[in-house]
Amino acid sequence: MAQKKITKVYSYFSLILPIIFGLGVIAWLFLREYRPGYFKCIQITFQFVLGVIAGFLFIMGRDLAVITRYRILSDNKLPWRRCFYVNTLCEFMSSVIPSILGGNSLIAILLNKEGLKGGKSLNIMFLCIFFDELVLVTFIPVVLLCFPAHKLFGPQTAVTGSLKIIFFLMYLFLIAYTFLFYLALFRCPRQMQRFFLWVSRRKILHRWHDTIENFANDILTSANEIRGKSFMYWVKIYFITTGAWLSRYLVVNALIIGFGRGGNQLLALARQLVLWIIQTVSPTPGGSGISEYVFQVYYSDFFVNPGQVLLATFIWRIITFYLYLVLGVLVIGKKIQRK
Repeated sequence: MAQKKITKVYSYFSLILPIIFGLGVIAWLFLREYRPGYFKCIQITFQFVLGVIAGFLFIMGRDLAVITRYRILSDNKLPWRRCFYVNTLCEFMSSVIPSILGGNSLIAILLNKEGLKGGKSLNIMFLCIFFDELVLVTFIPVVLLCFPAHKLFGPQTAVTGSLKIIFFLMYLFLIAYTFLFYLALFRCPRQMQRFFLWVSRRKILHRWHDTIENFANDILTSANEIRGKSFMYWVKIYFITTGAWLSRYLVVNALIIGFGRGGNQLLALARQLVLWIIQTVSPTPGGSGISEYVFQVYYSDFFVNPGQVLLATFIWRIITFYLYLVLGVLVIGKKIQRK
């Protein structure tokens, strides 16, 4: 069943669709903004090359942190090479399915294919989801305290106003979502299992009865798996997860510096958090199209002209999105060849 799901996602249509969305929006922005001398300010300097290289190094740092997290959560049972495969395929899946579904929901399938038993793979999947959301939930109040809304979201327009509403609604959802995971995994797993079983018996949710019941049982299994871990163990996982997110976000800072603009680098970093939260509700594969447009809205004031913004958007998506499409195809091709 797992292999069928992976094969279904791995199709030409799934690969082409996010590329069409992303490049289509970049082309539309180019046609909308184009003026004579559009790319005159763009120069391939040593600083520019260093900025792009730094962007790739930051995304590699992100991957290393996530791979290390898989290794630790598996109690060192999963080899480094297989941790790399899981990370690559998870990011690949995130690139070819709608962002609102998320690639993390496939972690258990991928880990199971790499040799971890079902209970352990489900445990790692739930913990990855929990710590990813926990980092976002704890970062957002710090960002909101450090920057006023007009700086964080940009000048008040119809677009930024709508994005602000989406951001705060998603943040409230993430708080509730993370708190439920905390209760189910660490605080009162047995009571949460009973709660979900009670919810599954409601008539309005009859169609999803089996899914909710399986989820309730899986959560309890996962909670039993992690029992006995020390507090410092979870602190280590939290900081590794934090490092992974920061490395992803710092790609933008590297590109801004590469284009020769200073600006408030902390503000640029904070806006990445806003962009990511908004991107998670995108119905397009990997947030393609939406991400490019929102990037142009939030980072135009960090560049000299729209030509630089578009080029930076394109390079940013190559590093954080298209790179995983290529790596995913190579890894899947290698696995198919091996079989």
